[in-house]
Amino acid sequence: MRFPVRKFFSYYKPYLRLFLAVLACSIMTSAVTLVFPLLVRYITKDVLEGDLSTHSKKCSRLAGSCSF
Repeated sequence: MRFPVRKFFSYYKPYLRLFLAVLACSIMTSAVTLVFPLLVRYITKDVLEGDLSTHSKKCSRLAGSCSF
């Protein structure tokens, strides 16, 4: 048990592409999960307090960037 990380990667060597794809998808999922509360905060603090027509383009761009 001198190098447990090296041993771990030796098992995943044949599945390196799959491992990297799963890692990338989990990072994207985490990022999307963090974006939605920020979007809701923006809508409730800025948009609903002011005029909806001035912020509608910005909200639609933010919502469009969150959808895949």
